[in-house]
Amino acid sequence: MVKGSLAVNKTRKPRKLKYTNQQILDAIRHQYRLHEDCLTSDQYKDSRQLPNLSTAIKRFGSVKAVWKAAGLKVPKKKTNYASKRYVNFKTISIEELLEFLRHSLLTIGYIPLALDYSKMKQKPPLAALSNRGLTWRQSVEKAGFSFDKSREAGKLIPLDEGFANSRKYRDRARKQKLRAELVRLGRCPQCRKPWEEPKPNGRGKKPDHCRQCQIYYKERYEDRRRNVDES
Repeated sequence: MVKGSLAVNKTRKPRKLKYTNQQILDAIRHQYRLHEDCLTSDQYKDSRQLPNLSTAIKRFGSVKAVWKAAGLKVPKKKTNYASKRYVNFKTISIEELLEFLRHSLLTIGYIPLALDYSKMKQKPPLAALSNRGLTWRQSVEKAGFSFDKSREAGKLIPLDEGFANSRKYRDRARKQKLRAELVRLGRCPQCRKPWEEPKPNGRGKKPDHCRQCQIYYKERYEDRRRNVDES
C-alpha cells in the first residue's frame, strides 16, 4: 500500500427492483380484464397504469414477450378512437357511442362527475349521451363500469355479475321500469296521478313531474324560505 493513500474496499449493493415481475404481470392482467380481454400496448399506455410499459419491456424484452409472460393473447391492432378528429355522434349506433365513452373512461382512469367530464372535452360529449335518453350514471354502467363502486374506489371497477345482481342495482332498475310504465299509461311518475302538462321553468324547460307536483314543490320551497326568513 502506498503511504498516504486511503484504500477503501466498497462493495456496491445490488440495486433493488422497484417492481417485481409478478407485480408487472398483475398490472398487465388487470388492464387486460378492464379492456374486455383485448389489450393493446397503446391502450395500456393511455391507462397510465403503474408500472408503465417501458418498465415491462426492459424487464421482458418486448411487448409480445410481456403479453406471453402474462399468459395473454397478443391482440391485433384495434381502432384508435382518439385519432378520429370528427365523428357525427347523432348518426352512429348506440354501441359505437358507448365504445367511445369506454375508451375515454379507460384513458381517464376513473369515473369523474358529469360536469368534470364535460370540461375534459372527451368523446362523446354529454349532449350526445343525453340525446339518446341516457343519464351519466346509465352511460357509465352501459359502458361496462360500476358507477358507485368506481366513484368510491377512485378507479375503474368493472360492472361484474355480483353488482348487477345486487339489491341496490335491482331496486334502481325496478324504479326505472315502473317510471317508464307510468309514463306510458299517461300518469305522473312522481305522484302516479293522471298527467297534467307542467309549465316551463325559468330556463324554459319542463320538469319530469306533472303540474300538480310542480305546484306542490313550489309551495314547499316558498314555505321553507319563509321559515328561514322568520328565524
